[in-house]
Amino acid sequence: MLKLSRSAVELSLNSQRCFILQYKYRVSLRSLPFTLNSAVDNLCKNEFDYYRNKKEPHPLFLDNGGTTDFLKDAVPFKHDDLDKWRNFRQGISYTDEKKRFYFLWCN
Repeated sequence: MLKLSRSAVELSLNSQRCFILQYKYRVSLRSLPFTLNSAVDNLCKNEFDYYRNKKEPHPLFLDNGGTTDFLKDAVPFKHDDLDKWRNFRQGISYTDEKKRFYFLWCN
């Protein structure tokens, strides 16, 4: 069964040739490290976690709500499985037995 990640799907959309080389023939492709992306992602998660725990909308929602009042009540979503979904070994997954692929969306 072929295991696919979000980045694998993105690679297949951008370059089918690179996708086949990497996933069929196990040719390792060079890529840039995502240090800045990871840092920004971590900062955003921490910031929204702060407001999620306070049960308050993020100030961005309040400042950019304009004339819409629904953003004033837009508290970041809280779910018991949020940490599980963020775990790079668990995430959210889907298995298609007929097409023989396993898709794992990790963060």
